[in-house]
Order: sequence, then structure tokens, then C-alpha cells
Amino acid sequence: MAAAYLPKYTAPAITLRVFRSGLRVLHTPKYSDEAFSNQLRGSLLHSPLRSATTIETAVHEQLNVGLAEEMIESIEHAGKIVRDEGTPSEQVRWYTNILDDYEWDGEVDVNP
Repeated sequence: MAAAYLPKYTAPAITLRVFRSGLRVLHTPKYSDEAFSNQLRGSLLHSPLRSATTIETAVHEQLNVGLAEEMIESIEHAGKIVRDEGTPSEQVRWYTNILDDYEWDGEVDVNP
């Protein structure tokens, strides 16, 4: 497949990405999992509600909704963000996982 050779011959490097759904896309480093995760988490922390829907994220990142959903769910699968499904009439809201870097010492303090 020619896509395997693209990173070597393109600047910025273009790489093939296959999502869990099977969707395949070519992308630049700006849309790598790590870069997109950092961008999304930063924008969530600085938004007025400290959260965003998939559609709001798609608009902000200038992506189509389907691709934004795939990228967001990939970041969720890695544990970097979490969802709030709310009520059936509401859209899913995404938040930065503030417990991502938490390390539990194994102790339980029952008397705070």
C-alpha cells in the first residue's frame, strides 16, 4: 500500500490512521492522537462550561462530525477525556479526565 511510504516522502509527514470502527484516514501530525488530545483537552479546560459536545468540537476543529466523533472516542478510549450522557434529549458532553494523572497511594482516609 502506497500510504505506508507517505511519511517518508511528505512534509509535514502524512500518515495513515485506522480507527476502531475501521474508518481509514490520511492525516498530518496536527491530527495525531497525541496532538489532537492535547488540543481538545486544552480547549475543554478553557471553554465556559469546561466541556463541549461532539458537534461543538467538530466546528471548533473544522472537522466533519463523523471524523470528530471517531477522534474524540479514540481519546476517550485512552482515558484522557470522559463523557456525560445527560438525559436522552441532550447531546453527550465531553470533559477532561481530571483523574487521569491521579496516583492512589492505597490508603483510605475515613476521617477527613
